[in-house]
Amino acid sequence: MTRHSYLIASCLFLSGSFAASAALSAAELSANPARAAYGSGVTLRMSFEPGETQGQTLRLLRSRTVGPTRTPVGYLPLGPDAATVIALPSSPSGFEQEFVVNRLPGLTGKRIVVAMVAESEGVVRTISNALVMHFLENEVVLEAPDHPAAFGFRVIRGQDGPTLHGVASKGGLAWAVGLPPGEPGASTRNTVLFSDDRGESWEGAEIDPFRTVQLSSVELSDALTGWMGGNTLGRGVVYRTIDAGTTWTSSSFPHPVRALAFAGSSDGYAVGNDGFFDEAPPISRTRDGGVSWDHQQAPSGVDLWAATALTADIALAGGRTLADRAALLRTNDGGTTWSTVALPAPGRRWILGLGHTVAAVPHIFAVGARGAMYRSDDLGATFRMVPSGTGQNLRSVHFLDDTIGWIAGDAGTLLLTTNGGETWIPYTSQLTSPVNDQILLSCVPVSPVRALVAGHQGAILEFGRLDG
Repeated sequence: MTRHSYLIASCLFLSGSFAASAALSAAELSANPARAAYGSGVTLRMSFEPGETQGQTLRLLRSRTVGPTRTPVGYLPLGPDAATVIALPSSPSGFEQEFVVNRLPGLTGKRIVVAMVAESEGVVRTISNALVMHFLENEVVLEAPDHPAAFGFRVIRGQDGPTLHGVASKGGLAWAVGLPPGEPGASTRNTVLFSDDRGESWEGAEIDPFRTVQLSSVELSDALTGWMGGNTLGRGVVYRTIDAGTTWTSSSFPHPVRALAFAGSSDGYAVGNDGFFDEAPPISRTRDGGVSWDHQQAPSGVDLWAATALTADIALAGGRTLADRAALLRTNDGGTTWSTVALPAPGRRWILGLGHTVAAVPHIFAVGARGAMYRSDDLGATFRMVPSGTGQNLRSVHFLDDTIGWIAGDAGTLLLTTNGGETWIPYTSQLTSPVNDQILLSCVPVSPVRALVAGHQGAILEFGRLDG
């Protein structure tokens, strides 16, 4: 086995051009160990059937994201920026090579995705799975995401309407909400979409024929009970249903509503910014499922864009201060009092999304501008900054359980974790321009391997294992 003293991340890029292959075989690419301190060796191993690669050339490819990406040889498990790092001759036993992992300036917090192909006579014969290399402060973590052939990105509803700000799903029911229709003669005054087949098809729903409301958030506690929040003319409104959207009741607020967060079917919060007319506090609280609301006192001078409720008593709200710094508020007494949570490096890293794992002591994540990501393991009392691997604005974070979670953001950014947020896997959207550059404002998991994403100009997307 050969030992190389250079890091994969610093190798020279060589453009790889491949001819089409009629039938591709698969090979397993693995790393040992899966965690390694800087300065130590990591062995990459590509396993084949005996003799399968005799006389072939192996190419190690690198990308910023996980695929799939369609190429003349089939689907690569890498993003469209894939390039060759190094080409090596194969042997009958396959490929096994050690690389020394060195610390490089600016690499901490970044991610590199690698995969391998085997080719002969200019034709690719074999494609491996992808490995994601997460460069943490003191070590590198290598992760092989589950990447079946049916894993991909599918447009369910294209960019043909107002931007959608929120999506929620429970069981087979899903709702999406957004900006009001802008075209003259629109049949409704509000953008509300409904699906009863797990997001496979969508139709418009009428919730308020008398007011034009910009809807920013939607929450479901079960298949029957849900809430939608927004604002109109500087004031807020929350709509409530207990019959899967057949009927809706509304409550008015002195402050605009940008985000909703519920802990069960009774206890919830609505947050926004100070009221335009009377500078009302930007947080309201319900204990009866939205039948009535109390407007609560909170630190002044904050615009709030995100909220999450862990229990009936513990909740967080995030946004920015008037000084243009990240703002994070917390209550541990059901909103009677709110306190400011200190954040590392808060400058211009506004909080745009909040979410938590589903566990007795959940991990809480706050995400926001310029790729900001903060994590708390003590119910939100303290937070530390963790690398997101991207500089794009991150706008929503949702967990399905204690391990599986998704983040959506600008420029088609989608991140997936399968280990409770310890590492985040970056995926490429595989959409053509201009959809590829869209803002993905909300992402909600609908199964362990699938998520629904809502975004710019009304797009609704499905991402994950499409046959799951």
